[in-house]
Amino acid sequence: MLKLFRPRPAKVAAERLHAAAVARARAPDLYLDLGVPDTPGGRFEVLSAHVYLLLARLKGEGPAAADGYQFGSRFWVV
Repeated sequence: MLKLFRPRPAKVAAERLHAAAVARARAPDLYLDLGVPDTPGGRFEVLSAHVYLLLARLKGEGPAAADGYQFGSRFWVV
C-alpha cells in the first residue's frame, strides 16, 4: 500500500533536472560576467537555454530520454 504513495522514479528524476536547470540559470556569473540582463526577459532566456540544452542531451541518451517528457511537463507547469 505504501508503494502507491511513492513518486515514480521518472518524476523524481524530472524534479531533480528541473531544480538543477533553475539553479544553474540563477548563477550570478551569468549576469555579472557574461552580461545577461538581470530582467525577467533575461532570466527567461537563460532558463530556456538551459532547458533546451538539457532536452537536447536527453534526446541522445536513448531510454533516459523518457524522463525528458516528465522534465518538460515539470518545467512548464511550475
